Amino acid sequence: MTVPVFVDVDGVINALPDSPADLAHWPADTWRKDLIYVPSLAMTVNVTWSTAVIERLWAIEAMPQSVMTWGTTWLEKAPALLAPVVGLGQAWPVAHPVAVTADRWFSWWKATRVYEAVQEHGRAVWIDDDIDAWVSTLRIGGRLDQLDWIDNRVLTVCPASRHGLTDDDLTTIEEFLK
Repeated sequence: MTVPVFVDVDGVINALPDSPADLAHWPADTWRKDLIYVPSLAMTVNVTWSTAVIERLWAIEAMPQSVMTWGTTWLEKAPALLAPVVGLGQAWPVAHPVAVTADRWFSWWKATRVYEAVQEHGRAVWIDDDIDAWVSTLRIGGRLDQLDWIDNRVLTVCPASRHGLTDDDLTTIEEFLK
């Protein structure tokens, strides 16, 4: 059975460091910085990523059960603009904010896409630096009913935005997929 792996961009692949110390979890020579021009926004985006993260995501992509999917507000800009720069994800499908098959709608479109994947595939991996903030907001708002489907079938990985994915995060994902 295949397992969809939803990958966010900002705060996951694209680390958002406050200082050089935020990038110390990967060797310094693996870090790359680039500017990506986004025509639809008429702006340039600064992207900071580690080649070590990209290599590990290649390994996860190569696992026979994994189905890599962009789960990002970048939408089609991820495979079209980011993927050629970082060398990953040009052929990945893109999850969209519009509900298609969900029998439930959550307060966040990304949660709804992951929920749909769990219903279809039985398991999913969700990598997004905003998961913990979403869960916290639901708890504060007394909406724990929106979390009842997140159980041992769903691996949520919520890296610190300023760090992006870590070795431990990627190892956890690999172990879940085995």
